[in-house]
Amino acid sequence: MTSSFKEFVPLQKSPIEKLLISADFFSRQKKYDEAIEVYKSVLEKEIGNREALKKMGECLFFTKKFEAALRCFEAFEKLFQTEEAKVWSYACLVHLKRDADARKIFPDNKAAAPLLKESGIEIDYY
Repeated sequence: MTSSFKEFVPLQKSPIEKLLISADFFSRQKKYDEAIEVYKSVLEKEIGNREALKKMGECLFFTKKFEAALRCFEAFEKLFQTEEAKVWSYACLVHLKRDADARKIFPDNKAAAPLLKESGIEIDYY
């Protein structure tokens, strides 16, 4: 039994929370382009929203829009200084065949492997 979108979005949430829930719903359905549009709406209303920035980057990555995904993760890293942002940025750079830039993040490819796996990122690099 599939749930409908209306059942998925609780009524007591703020407008931003409702948008984030709807974007997550689309993402879980692998409707990444729809999710990206909703995340863009969130970021228009709340610049630097942590969840929207990160998850929009992930959706862009999964749709192979690596340059745009990289920009999201670079902004995410600048705002929140997380290891996860570095891992996603690294994966984008590898897909973009920008190995020299990727090595600036993780000089040793083998050190990045467990972090990539932990984040659920698959790249054909090793």
